[in-house]
Amino acid sequence: MEKFFVDRIEDNIIFCEDENGDEIKFDLSAADGEIKEGNVIFKNKKGYIQTDIEATSMRKKKISNLKKYVYKTKN
Repeated sequence: MEKFFVDRIEDNIIFCEDENGDEIKFDLSAADGEIKEGNVIFKNKKGYIQTDIEATSMRKKKISNLKKYVYKTKN
């Protein structure tokens, strides 16, 4: 299943990056549930965009740990 990373949402357009770093756009009306910036999303079997809750949580933890590491090594 292909995953996308939500960069931003503007004017009912979801701007994402795919796993190769290419920009992909989806219409917000194709969302099944709430979509937020920073979420990991995918297309479900019905063709709607949906948040991958587990992948989003893991990604946020990884980013948080990287921030802690960077700030720790700067001091």
